Amino acid sequence: ETMMNLHRCLGSSLLLAVVASAQQQNDHSYDYNSFNQRTYGLDISFPITTPHVSSNYDYLPHNNPQYASPSHPNYVAVPEEFKHMALQRLGDRQYFYDHFMEGCRHHYAAHADYCDETEEERIDMNLRQPPSMTNYTELGFAKVNAPKKVFAALQ
Repeated sequence: ETMMNLHRCLGSSLLLAVVASAQQQNDHSYDYNSFNQRTYGLDISFPITTPHVSSNYDYLPHNNPQYASPSHPNYVAVPEEFKHMALQRLGDRQYFYDHFMEGCRHHYAAHADYCDETEEERIDMNLRQPPSMTNYTELGFAKVNAPKKVFAALQ
């Protein structure tokens, strides 16, 4: 029993240390998921919900953290077109996507319009599908109930 209490105490302390460490790591501008993995949002590396990737590059003046305060003499307000656009840290991904689509159109020259139609359908599906997904964890694993015998054995 003493060992179990010690284990619980150490386990709790370790968990608190890990959480505190994760919180300290997250004090910059990146977003992190619950597994402390850096995320960068939708439509950044490849179009997911629109036919365009973000053009809100991190080097643009309004994204400079030194000038983030409106009271700073070099303050640059976020332009309207970028207000709801994720920060683009991966460079000119629109060029990559446009090149990808041109390659498709060139390869299927006789049916080049299929490339655009398929791409439209893919983006539409990306918008429709997530709301219909239920019983999944953050990483996409299905949540299922354990069989009663297994659950009883675990209790």
